[in-house]
Amino acid sequence: MASSNEASRTPEINWRIERALNLIHKENQTRAKIFEKLQERKLDRDKLSENIRSLLPYAYSYESRRRKFEYTEQTFLGVYSTCEAKLNEPLSIKTLCCKIRHGCNSLADEKKIFREITAAIDTREDVESAKETKLVHNKVLFNQTHPIKMTSNANVERLKQKMQVITKDIRSIEKRLNRINQKKDQIYAQILTLQKAT
Repeated sequence: MASSNEASRTPEINWRIERALNLIHKENQTRAKIFEKLQERKLDRDKLSENIRSLLPYAYSYESRRRKFEYTEQTFLGVYSTCEAKLNEPLSIKTLCCKIRHGCNSLADEKKIFREITAAIDTREDVESAKETKLVHNKVLFNQTHPIKMTSNANVERLKQKMQVITKDIRSIEKRLNRINQKKDQIYAQILTLQKAT
């Protein structure tokens, strides 16, 4: 009787093993399609990141930070250093600045320096007007570039949102691949148990 049970069980077990192998074959085909889709999405993500980098050519680089620092330093020196000798200033103002910096003058010398400074105010106004012209020019440049910057920022934000969608899609595809791999592992385990049973 035991031999008749084994004989009747063997075709059923063989059928189950064959069915499990067919399931594995189907899962492998599905996995291959999903893997191709995953590779396409990763390529899309790489293209998007490249587009974002092209819209922001050196926004995060050392060069841009260095230029910002230089601009800040120049602005600070231009606004707060009234005693700095400028290229446009006449020689008298340059020498007066030097005398004031050294500070070893008597009261009479300081009064004389003060009178000379007030006499040289007319030339100083020319320098101040050049600063104002530069500020106006910078404001005009800002007003011209601001809309371009706004469009660029809007494009970057749009691309970042697409990037988030693609990243979520990649995660879901990877989860599907993991589920398929787990299912295949379970099928392989069933095949092994069926083969051991025979």
